Amino acid sequence: MAQAAETPHFSERSNEAEGRPSTEAQSLPASPPPSRPVAVVTRVKLGSSDAARVPRNRALDALYGMAAKSFDACEPFIKGSVALTREVGTRVTQFKEERPLQLIGVISGSAFALGMAVRIWRSRR
Repeated sequence: MAQAAETPHFSERSNEAEGRPSTEAQSLPASPPPSRPVAVVTRVKLGSSDAARVPRNRALDALYGMAAKSFDACEPFIKGSVALTREVGTRVTQFKEERPLQLIGVISGSAFALGMAVRIWRSRR
C-alpha cells in the first residue's frame, strides 16, 4: 500500500527561542499588501456631447498639448530612423544572399570580440 506523504510540521516557537538567529524571510508578510485603484485617464473630443459631462482638466490638457508638440518635433527623426533601419535590413539581406560564409564569419568574429571585451570588463570589476 502506498503511504500518504507526510506534511512537514513547523513549530510555533521562534528561532531565537532555540538559540538560532531570526532570518529575514520569516519576517516577510505572507500576502502582498492590498492594491490601490489606478486612475484611468480618457480623452474626450471637445465638440462631442460627452464633453459636457466630463470636467475639463487644464493640467491634463496642457500635458497632452506638450506631448503632441514633442511628438511633432521628433517625427522627422523617427521617420529617418525607420528609413535607415529598412535600408540596413535590405543591405543585410542582400549581403546574406551574395556572401553567406562571410556573413557567418563577421557575426562569429563580432561575437568573439564582444565576449572577450565583456570578460575583461567583468574581471576588472
